[in-house]
Amino acid sequence: SFGCGGFAAELGLSRFEAVAVQHCPEAAAVILAHPTGWSLAYSGDCRPSRQLAAAARGVQVMIHEATFEDDLADHAVSKRHSTSGEALRVAGEAAAECTILTHFSQRYPKAVATRSPTDGPAAGGAQVSARSPNSAATAITAAADATVITAFDGMRVRWDRLGELPAVMGRVNAMFVAHDEYKKQHG
Repeated sequence: SFGCGGFAAELGLSRFEAVAVQHCPEAAAVILAHPTGWSLAYSGDCRPSRQLAAAARGVQVMIHEATFEDDLADHAVSKRHSTSGEALRVAGEAAAECTILTHFSQRYPKAVATRSPTDGPAAGGAQVSARSPNSAATAITAAADATVITAFDGMRVRWDRLGELPAVMGRVNAMFVAHDEYKKQHG
């Protein structure tokens, strides 16, 4: 990894760090932090990275690509992307407070899973929908104190409203499931 201190200062950040990741030549994830206390890691396209997890330790938000579902791990390896479970493991190793999964393959169904800290084992664990009946549930359950949500094209979220995302994503996932059921019944 390499720091970009001068650039960080120009942007008003306390940290701007690039971490080399495996995807294409010179691919890098980034970690940003602000003097007011917020912090963010963004994986970009990549295979899972222990270096990213270590460098991003304790970030508030980890945005990680999850192009493939776990049952397509061989595709993820050959195309140098991550599965949902791999992305969640990186976020768990980083102890990220909130994980946003993104960059889903358009060839496969929509949302993966949502999870809020109140969805712990006593509350029934993760809500898994649409992509696979076993969709990264183990990895989500392992990150018991984390919030996990799925991004979608055009999604924008204000930092101060991150805590509202699990409830919203639960509704979005329910909409996808209802839409898929409608299509099955009505063609």
